[in-house]
Amino acid sequence: MLPRHIANQLKEGNSVKAGEFEVCTILFSDVVTFTSICAACEPIHIVHLLNSMYSKFDRLTSIHDIYKVETIGDAYMVVGGVPIPTGSHAHRVANFALGMRIAAREVLNPVTGQPIQVRVMNQAN
Repeated sequence: MLPRHIANQLKEGNSVKAGEFEVCTILFSDVVTFTSICAACEPIHIVHLLNSMYSKFDRLTSIHDIYKVETIGDAYMVVGGVPIPTGSHAHRVANFALGMRIAAREVLNPVTGQPIQVRVMNQAN
């Protein structure tokens, strides 16, 4: 999950210094009722749910030119304005958040058959 230019520098054997970004926007999301969904169905259904949902979200990161930082379970984290600073970072992340809520509707809860709902939290600095 390293930015491409950092990964390329490391592949070439170069050392990479940590960067500092004064302004960026961070988004965290999770699946509403994820714990109950996990308790009520087989693990393979959870794998399929997350794979389907995260594939859609990953495509949106390219469209909105934001950086995916991490996924842990049902948590998905992105940042705008990093690793390439941009003044439109908050706007890009807000549009990504709207897109992810729409994309999540295409993924069905394996227990209820209803569309998945995602909760979005963000922080701009």
